[in-house]
This record gives sequence, structure tokens and C-alpha cells, in this order.
Amino acid sequence: MRILVCGSCMPQQFEYKIRDLAAASNQYHLNMINALKEFSEVKVLSYIGMNLNGVPEDEIEIVCKNENIECVFKRDNPLKAFFEYQHRMKELVKWADIIITYNVQYVWFGIGRLAKKYGKKSVLVWADHTPVSEKKNIVGKLYAYLSEINARQYQKVVALSPSMSSYLSSNQEYVVSHGCVDFVQFENYRYKEPEHTINIMFSGLLAPVTGVDLLINALPHIKRNDIRIIITGKGPLEKEVRSVNDNRVDYKGFVTRDQYHELLSEADVLINPRNMTMAENQNNFPSKMLEYLATGKYIISTRYSGWEDYVGYCDFIDSTPEMIAMAIDGFDVSAITNELYVRNREMAAPHVWSKEIKRFI
Repeated sequence: MRILVCGSCMPQQFEYKIRDLAAASNQYHLNMINALKEFSEVKVLSYIGMNLNGVPEDEIEIVCKNENIECVFKRDNPLKAFFEYQHRMKELVKWADIIITYNVQYVWFGIGRLAKKYGKKSVLVWADHTPVSEKKNIVGKLYAYLSEINARQYQKVVALSPSMSSYLSSNQEYVVSHGCVDFVQFENYRYKEPEHTINIMFSGLLAPVTGVDLLINALPHIKRNDIRIIITGKGPLEKEVRSVNDNRVDYKGFVTRDQYHELLSEADVLINPRNMTMAENQNNFPSKMLEYLATGKYIISTRYSGWEDYVGYCDFIDSTPEMIAMAIDGFDVSAITNELYVRNREMAAPHVWSKEIKRFI
């Protein structure tokens, strides 16, 4: 079986070098590609549309080529990038049996229709979408409208959120997959009894969409002093996080994958404060949740789309600083037990990539 993956990804080492490369999305791409390679011949056509933050294109191309990732760079001409990507995409569609795209990007508009023309199967992995009604200007509304039209051209859609079905046609094959986890990375995690200071960890994009601002705004309302709030990540709110004047907060910056696991293993509580009042969060699933569950740790989370399936595994709250503070002040250390550790890991285990990937195709 030959599979073409159209996405926007780079080898993991660039997550640390390129500020604008979203680490969670990139990890999802790479994990999906590696899972597909276990039983298929895979080619990747990656659109690099973000600011490279001074990293030379030829450096990226060399490393990508070694991992069988072909790159098309946006540079300063998005229209030229569109035609360049479309030209190469059409050649690779003829080679492939199945075409999988991650989200809807303008450079691969029309790929569902193209796949049908050549008798190939097309699969859209749809991680998030902001509908037309929530866009603020005419350009944004037009792009959202075209995205929905293109999504309906795929033979199959794998959505991270059940709400995505409202944008699709009734004759499309539709699967909900609440993310996937590389469980091998969590094999060495063990139950850890909390000590005098409780380590509470947030890791992710430092932006309003992930709710890190809600977490920071909760600090004045948090009364307990037996905690250390560890924050890792990069993003537009990094300056605000760095400037927090609270000795309970320990900002580690953007860490490597090994450092991330080291901090996760030492944490007692993991927090996902994603702001669910934002429209762009209504049609996605926080990818960190399955990793959080795989650690076996105590989890505090806002009510993301599909949260009902995880009742009993997380402490769910509303998306306000006050509710975050109340959850942190109110949680009982005695709830951090070996039974919780076992239960949460068992919840994450069925979502391993090696099993879940078969539902994609």
C-alpha cells in the first residue's frame, strides 16, 4: 500500500529551533507518519508556511530529505507556493493508493476531487475548524467557507471532535478519534507519591487558545502555598508568562521532548486550562489529554469537546480563572493514588497509534 501524506511538518529537532512551529501539531504529524510506515510505503509532501526564525531553508530540506519529507516553502509568495505544491501533489496522487491530509490548507484545496478523478481514496484528518460565522473579516469568512467545501470532497474524514460532523455530507465516511498517544514514551512512568510541595504542570502553546492566560489570572485567587506551578512552552504570551511575579510559578521555557518527559514524571497534577469560550476550541480535542492520561497523574481540565467520555478520569471545571483557582485550592492530595495511576493509564492505552491508525484508512 502506498500512502501520500499532505501536511505541514518537519523533523522533531526543528520544534526547538523554529518558534512558530507548533510542537503538538508537529508531533501528531510525525507520529501518524511513523504509524503508517509500519505497514505502508509513505511519502510526505510538507507545506512550510510559517516564519523560519532564521533557520536556513537548505538545512531544513537536507534533514527532511533524509526522513523522506519533501518540502514546499511559502517564502514571500503564497500564490507561487500554491501552484508549486499543487503541481507536485498531482504527480504524487498518481503514485499513491491513499491520500491523507492533516487539516484543510489552501495549498491542497481540491485534493479530494483530484483523488476521485484518479480512483484513489482520500482521507482528511480534521483537527480543528473555526466556522464562517465566527470569522471577523471577509477574507477569513471566505477561507472558512472554502475549507468546508473542500472538507466535503473527501471520501473519509477522521475528526478529533464529534462536532465536526455538522460540516460534512451525509454520504461521507466519518470516524471520531480523540487523538492518539505513543504509549512507548510512557512505559517507564511509575506511580509517584506526592511530597510536601505539590508540582502542578502545564505544557503547551503559550496563547489564549490554550488558556495559559486563564491559569496566570487564577494565581491571585489561589490561596494554597504548598504548590509549584511548572509551565513549559512557547508562543505569543511567553513575555507575560516570564513576567509573572509569583514565587509559586516556575517557567522552564520551551523544553526538549526528553526534558518534557522528565518534568511530567516528577509532576503530581497536570492541568489543561484550555479556554472553551473561544470559538476555535469548539471543534478540536486537546492533544495533550491522552498524554496526560498515559502518565497516570491527577488531571484538572476545562470541559473540552468530548469531555463526557472522560468523566471519572479528570477533574472537570469551567473556563474561568476563579474555577481554576478553586480546583487547585480544593483538590485533595489523598486523591493522588496508585488506583488513579492505573485507571488513567488504562484509559489511554487503547488509543495507541499502532491500533488507532487502522481506523484512519
